[in-house]
Amino acid sequence: MANKTLNSSTLVIEVENGTNSSGEIQYKKRSYSNINTTATSDALLATANAIRSAISANTRNILVTESSIISE
Repeated sequence: MANKTLNSSTLVIEVENGTNSSGEIQYKKRSYSNINTTATSDALLATANAIRSAISANTRNILVTESSIISE
């Protein structure tokens, strides 16, 4: 049977980055790596909100990218 082990997590916050030629808001992704793989969703949200409050630009989504190792 295969096993999946969480290897790394990255916290990503989408940050407003101007507008396109149609006037639509554009976003770029700011990544914060080396996130503790045992962090809870509440802890990740609290961390993201602390970062968002320090950023002068408007933000949109908070994402978590996880990488796992699959082995037998």
